[in-house]
Amino acid sequence: MLGSRALYHEGWKAVTYKPLGPMSADTSPNTFMGPFDEDIWELYHVEVDPSEVHDLADAEPQRLARMVDLWWEEAERFHVLPLDNRILYTILNPPPNRILERSRYRYVPFGAPVPESVAADVRNRSHEITASVRIDEGVVPEGVLLAIGCVLGGWSFHVLDGRLRYVHNLYGKSVDVIEADRAFGGGAHTLGFRYEKVDEEGGTGELLIDGEVVGQGPIARFTPIRYNNTGAGLSCGYELGPPVGSGYDAPFRWNSELTDVVVEVSSWATEPVCQAIDCVRPGGTVVLAGVKGFRPVPDFVSDKIVLKEITVRGAIGVTSSGYRSAIRLIESGRVPLERMHTHRFGLDEAELAIRTLAREIPGEESIHSCLVPET
Repeated sequence: MLGSRALYHEGWKAVTYKPLGPMSADTSPNTFMGPFDEDIWELYHVEVDPSEVHDLADAEPQRLARMVDLWWEEAERFHVLPLDNRILYTILNPPPNRILERSRYRYVPFGAPVPESVAADVRNRSHEITASVRIDEGVVPEGVLLAIGCVLGGWSFHVLDGRLRYVHNLYGKSVDVIEADRAFGGGAHTLGFRYEKVDEEGGTGELLIDGEVVGQGPIARFTPIRYNNTGAGLSCGYELGPPVGSGYDAPFRWNSELTDVVVEVSSWATEPVCQAIDCVRPGGTVVLAGVKGFRPVPDFVSDKIVLKEITVRGAIGVTSSGYRSAIRLIESGRVPLERMHTHRFGLDEAELAIRTLAREIPGEESIHSCLVPET
């Protein structure tokens, strides 16, 4: 907001306009850098004056003072401070990002749009989208499952005329469409879209119904930076519009039951390989479970393996002997595994357990959670 600010409270609005400061980090005195606590505020009774025509600051000085004090209290409460109207300095020195990085995002239908800056970042990276739906018998499923952006750029995962469909729109210049080769009927279904990055610009997409691939195609160039400059965020169960693709009109609301849509951006993740090598003790063993899609591991330093004299082993699956060895290790008490068990929930708290494990609960860092029946 660069110094301009306002507060609405019980039908009244206090507002002040702050001119933009200098275009650098220069803090020498000038007309733009006057103290914020000396700014002149305006006061409007918007409940009866929604156009904000009549400034009542002089007529209601005590009310205005209380609202200004309340603004400062709320600003401190929600970490708005410190204020700064130096535009270039503010752009080059953004505040720290307090949002935890995660690999799994869960969205529920028909909520407010999620700004692109805090939505699941799938821009030109391998990812999967999974929607859990239920269709009544005789109903032709139709509507948006998850989408971001608009006609000027974005993507939309939806069902059109009973067929699963994915549209990727690159800045309104080129559009890639992947459509299922068949329709699907009533009952509970898991609908998915999987994108695999092939090169620096694009990759391939697949549509899945209950785990079966029903459509695939190339996306020559996936959006690399921002989808567009309109501010159209991510929406679940509808689109903001104008529509990302053709053949339908926004909001194109989903017409059946939609439990949630989950976005996973950790498919074939390679980062944990280097993290494991950094964390393992000298002489220890790192086990790589599962494949990484033949992807190279960025920033891999083989000297760490040599200098720490560690062993790296690969495993496609787990054998019965592996389970026996794990049980013996637990029984020995040599490894404090209890420190990895961070949360315990009752069966009636299953949803809370999942949200905690997905790091959707502020302040809760879950490594391992378990559900137990009530005793």
